[in-house]
Amino acid sequence: EYIETSAITITSNASTNFINYTVRTNNQNIKVLNENGVEQTTFSPNERFKLRIPMSEVKDYKINVQVTISGNFTVHNAYFYTAQSNPSNYQRALLGQIINETVADEIPLEFEIPTGRVIISKQNSETGERISGAVLSITDKTGKEVYRYETTGEDVDLTLPVGTYTITETIIPEGYNVEVTTTTFEITEGETTEVVIKNTPTINVPNTSISSNIIYIIGTSIII
Repeated sequence: EYIETSAITITSNASTNFINYTVRTNNQNIKVLNENGVEQTTFSPNERFKLRIPMSEVKDYKINVQVTISGNFTVHNAYFYTAQSNPSNYQRALLGQIINETVADEIPLEFEIPTGRVIISKQNSETGERISGAVLSITDKTGKEVYRYETTGEDVDLTLPVGTYTITETIIPEGYNVEVTTTTFEITEGETTEVVIKNTPTINVPNTSISSNIIYIIGTSIII
């Protein structure tokens, strides 16, 4: 349902004290979380944040997020002035602090899901010919179906995220048997996996009971 990034660390090279920072994104569907997976937008300097991105935001296995980081700082040894009514011609300088000076920066983040290819071939176990009419369902390691199709006599070439998958033959084509209905395969980043699923042709057995009856009748006639 979603992808969650690893923890992201924000640092500052400012010479002043780094109080806290706030994280915002350009997409309201993308949630900002703390390391425990709880929604949070303002963090102390030693805290890290994560992003939870719905799968609906993934386009061609890539995600682009614009993140705005606003840091709050305490500026030491700064001066502020207070007006004096008597005498009115000068202001008295006092040593103090300017609190919560904010600096914001926009950071474009791009995430790419590692993927690989799989080529699935449905074949006649005796001739190697491609078979049509079988329905195959592909599920990931959580059991969620990611692809379903009916074979047409052509191999299928898919791109999938890295992981373990299972192919289940839900409909066996007419005229064939299958010994194993499920096949597991692994997707490796940047590589192509070939999966061959075979069906055995059914054997037509003649009706020997009819032949036996005919032979019995013929034999009886000859004896008579």
